[in-house]
Amino acid sequence: MKKGWVYFFFLILFLFSFDGEAAATSNVKYIPIAINDEWINFPDALPFVKEQTTYIPIRFLSDAMGATLTVDKTEGSITITSPKNSIKLMTKQNEMITLEGTRIKINNFVQDGRTYAPLRDLGKYFGYDVQYLSKGPIVRLVNSDAKTDTEQFLIENEKQIKEFYQKLIWENRPKVYLTFDDGPSIGMEEILNVLKAKKAKASFFMIETQMKKFPEDVKHLVKEGHYPALHSVSHNKSLLYGGKASAVSMEMLKAQKTLYSITGIQSSLTRAPFGSKPYMTNPFRDEMAKQKLKMWDWNIDSEDWKYAGKNPMEIVSNVKEGFQKLKERKEPIVILFHVKKETALVLPEIIDFIYSQGYQCVAYQPADHFVMNFWKDKRL
Repeated sequence: MKKGWVYFFFLILFLFSFDGEAAATSNVKYIPIAINDEWINFPDALPFVKEQTTYIPIRFLSDAMGATLTVDKTEGSITITSPKNSIKLMTKQNEMITLEGTRIKINNFVQDGRTYAPLRDLGKYFGYDVQYLSKGPIVRLVNSDAKTDTEQFLIENEKQIKEFYQKLIWENRPKVYLTFDDGPSIGMEEILNVLKAKKAKASFFMIETQMKKFPEDVKHLVKEGHYPALHSVSHNKSLLYGGKASAVSMEMLKAQKTLYSITGIQSSLTRAPFGSKPYMTNPFRDEMAKQKLKMWDWNIDSEDWKYAGKNPMEIVSNVKEGFQKLKERKEPIVILFHVKKETALVLPEIIDFIYSQGYQCVAYQPADHFVMNFWKDKRL
């Protein structure tokens, strides 16, 4: 944790006496960008620095300039048109065609679902002076519409610059996945309130009948940025594991359908009731893989199912003990909880402990899926 703050301190203060792109970007991977006096918003893909060149998602640059962006998939081109200029990027040829028809070599590529191109080349062509400011560091595109000079701009935006880099440091922390089974039910509201207050995200493995009973809770958790996952229909050992190998996958698909009807989210992440061992033998897992379902277990059991009504502080002890073992092994951490009021009572202390260890609490993301089942079945 201390290393992160030291890094942040030097990141904000380094290279005060130098100008230019190389100086301003030599020690950073991601960098904030502004046009004149306004920040550019990057909701799902950040501009980054590679070999002292700043690359930007062209969609967001186009929006910030007030330009229109047209994609021609057949031609493999992206056209950016402003009131005064136009440019066409030929993505496969790595070329930029100007309004006059001149072809210029320009490196562009797709990353995280966004097309990137060098900021300096695009900015200059659309009439901006591209300034790489070491104080920050930050990149600012400036034309005659700018209302503040560089010094005033930095003074007015000091808070936003610090928040940008603080967020990056936080998001680079190792991840802990808080997971909650058997909801929605009593205790859901309290758990969501704690997560919101602590700025933590989680994943909820929900029973289909409970989703139907408490649909507003399901919508609420999705709105708060948590991930909705599946935990069967019956939660019954004999119904799930005592008959056909397809029984588990069929229940998960039914739960999936109900979740979609409530939220519009097609979740494929499941958790087998009572854990995948010993119940989810190979025939069951074959059916799950056939239906393209994923399956998570856990590597820390809080045992709130055992201690919630007796000794809630035992839940905290179990998490801390399991956490230290996994931290030493540098493994992903997935903690099992249940939707209970008693769990909500001790959850703040648990989250504070996780933060104190230099970790962040995140929700599952399908794009970042990793194997977390007791069978180590890579299909799931």
